[in-house]
Amino acid sequence: ILAAIAREQPHFAPPPGVSGITVPHHLLAADLIARGFWAASAGHYRRIILISPDHFRKVQKPFGTTREDLRSVLGVVPSDAAGVAALAAETGLVQMLPAVDYEHGLMAEAPFIRCFWPDAQVIPLLASVNAGPAEWRAMTEVLKPLITPDTLIVQSTDFSHYRPLAEAVARDQESIAAIDADDPEVIVPLLQPSHLDSKAAGYIQLALQREVFGAEPVVLANANSVDYGTGSDSTTSYVVAAFVKDAAAGTAFSYPDESTTLFGGDVLLG
Repeated sequence: ILAAIAREQPHFAPPPGVSGITVPHHLLAADLIARGFWAASAGHYRRIILISPDHFRKVQKPFGTTREDLRSVLGVVPSDAAGVAALAAETGLVQMLPAVDYEHGLMAEAPFIRCFWPDAQVIPLLASVNAGPAEWRAMTEVLKPLITPDTLIVQSTDFSHYRPLAEAVARDQESIAAIDADDPEVIVPLLQPSHLDSKAAGYIQLALQREVFGAEPVVLANANSVDYGTGSDSTTSYVVAAFVKDAAAGTAFSYPDESTTLFGGDVLLG
């Protein structure tokens, strides 16, 4: 983890005002997780809302949370007691879990949170695979009052799952188009997990960024497990994105594995 963070340290100054990031939770792609956290590193966050899929189906209600701290290999990330209590009050929507140390969707991000913002507190949120759009919208409304100027939304999701490489690439383009559309309702018809492993997390991220922060998405990376040496018949893909309140600030992001193309005149991208 520390090596990935060191390798991904950017040569540019990350812009202030990042209000959310989307990062993988497979440590196979630790470099991409680090890229997402570096993108937000100019911010000073006291509250981090960390949204993950419920991989092991421990959550019987639409969402789950815990009062327990996240104990990472780089130190403890303390629970945001007030934020978790607000979620716990929504008894029809949220299940209180005794612990979440089994859930890599949360625990893979914990050491990065501890490294970048050691004083931050976390509100962990697990989204059930059985939750639907009505529950996603309800949770968005629950979270809105918890957002302060020093809040960061971390969407911990991997994207296309179990698809051959060519299909995964196509699914990723559809997912990236949905992110760029800046409309949470575009998430609804996507396939889970063929597009991403938590539509709930993707919906809530887009809804909060649009309705609370007024932030715009910038996609920073898209990769596949094949790039890390796995087989091409059944793959997992990764998308990294940051949300910025000033769209022009997104031009600060620049990485050695990316190129920039400028179009002039009449350009049709249909």
